[in-house]
Amino acid sequence: MSNTPDESERTAADDAQHEYGADLPVTVSQRVSVVVERRPSENRWIDETWMPVGIVPAAEDRDTWRLLREADGVETYLAATLTLSLHRSEVEAYKLNLSNDVPTVLIVMTPSESGDMPYDVVLATCAAYEAEGYLMGGDELVEPVPMPPAFIAWVKEFADARYAPAAFVKRHRDKAPALVDHKFGKDPIFARTGRYEAGEDDGDGL
Repeated sequence: MSNTPDESERTAADDAQHEYGADLPVTVSQRVSVVVERRPSENRWIDETWMPVGIVPAAEDRDTWRLLREADGVETYLAATLTLSLHRSEVEAYKLNLSNDVPTVLIVMTPSESGDMPYDVVLATCAAYEAEGYLMGGDELVEPVPMPPAFIAWVKEFADARYAPAAFVKRHRDKAPALVDHKFGKDPIFARTGRYEAGEDDGDGL
């Protein structure tokens, strides 16, 4: 017997999806700026290291980096502005991220082909798998930064409104092979024994 849910079950699942955010926007976005630090390297073969350390809401769109402060040899920059987007198809990834002790935003930086800075910030995402493709290149930086409280509230509101728990679908149990009616010309998969064997008693001696 087929395990495919019947029409009423499919309709119930569709209704559940409709209830959990089908009428809400598929994507929402915010403009953000990534905070990046330049530090002297402790590696004798590398002069300096660059690392994203945070994100802030973008007060203005910028296509250049701005030095925020310099202290003890560490330079802190506000990198160029980019868009942080949330997508309905990635809600489960957001829920998983928010379940961590410290929710994060993944920042991707790639080597710059032009400009004064050695890297370009190309992606900010709250879904870890969206950044995974950049891990294969070798030269890219993929680093998590703490998600600020205001962004946690924003992501949680988006995910909670669109998250649809998996609908329960009742499955019909198939008959055990030994109990399937024997068809002419075919040997049974399992020989019937005891009380199931035709013409014999049930073994109670009655």
